[in-house]
Amino acid sequence: MYDFERIDIEKINIEEYYNFDTKSVFTSVEWLRFLEEDNDGEIVVLRITEDGKLIGYFSGLIIKKFGIKIFGSPFKGWSTRYMSYDLYDNTLIKDLLEPTVKYIFKSTGCLYIEIVDKNLGPEDMEYIKYETQLVTTLEIPINKSDEEILAGVKRNCRQFIHQFENRGATAEISEPNDEFAREMYSQICEVFAKQNLVPTFSLKKIELMLKHLGETDMVVCVTARNPEGVPIGCYIGCGMNKKCFGWCIGSRKEYLWYRPNEYLFWYGLRYCRGHGRESYDFSGVAEYKYKWNPNEVAYLRIMVGKYPFLISLRNTAKKGYWKLLKAKGIIRKKFKDKDCENSEVHNES
Repeated sequence: MYDFERIDIEKINIEEYYNFDTKSVFTSVEWLRFLEEDNDGEIVVLRITEDGKLIGYFSGLIIKKFGIKIFGSPFKGWSTRYMSYDLYDNTLIKDLLEPTVKYIFKSTGCLYIEIVDKNLGPEDMEYIKYETQLVTTLEIPINKSDEEILAGVKRNCRQFIHQFENRGATAEISEPNDEFAREMYSQICEVFAKQNLVPTFSLKKIELMLKHLGETDMVVCVTARNPEGVPIGCYIGCGMNKKCFGWCIGSRKEYLWYRPNEYLFWYGLRYCRGHGRESYDFSGVAEYKYKWNPNEVAYLRIMVGKYPFLISLRNTAKKGYWKLLKAKGIIRKKFKDKDCENSEVHNES
């Protein structure tokens, strides 16, 4: 029988909580603090034991949507790929899922739970009694030499990297401060404006992420500059243990001929490799990412409503979100609003 104990984040045994080889940045204390402040939420960390022996931890956050208490691990819009369990034995997840859900409903008063777990894939869908969705992303191994990595990507990707260097552009590590966040966000606005959209997250989100993680080795900020020193692209990557992620990237439309995007990815993944990461996750699927010849990876989002209509409500809200995003983009274009710092829509992941 499994026992669950809710641990105060201030009193957590950091050495024990971090002592999992596959633990990701998304269940670090710093990331939880970031989510807590960004979402006005309440951190929940569950210590799981069996007959007094530690099995692992389960981490998430309580928020309110439409007046309903929701538990996310993670929830859509948190710019967080997955959270869920940190276990010594990941084969226990399917056994732990139901008692975890029951404990959360009983102890928190939440009416809806959403869990994304990297260790549950398409093959597990038939064994899970709750509603599930596939979450897909793209990954490449980076525990190789530069030559081996480049040999595995498409020819045009290699050409773009060389063009960036040959045209005199440079990339450098930047301080994770508000100045960098504002430049990053301004560039993102340009990227979304090309599609008549507004950014899927706010400037505040970037600032808070850097506030809580910027002083750790789990985050890297990179700025690309043209030969005159003008910022032409920005990048934020994050990672922990063997896994790293491209979290955010932006660029200036007028300087795209320098090919900053490809080089920023290249710079970021090599930096993460230098910090012991072995796998690079592009954080979702997009056509331009396939030039890196990545592997497609799928894992599960699990959705549990105490009442059946809550899942329908969640899906309706998701559709409404994308319609709102498009409408805001059209309005901004119509009124030629170049200042998108008041945008409060959030990241889809």
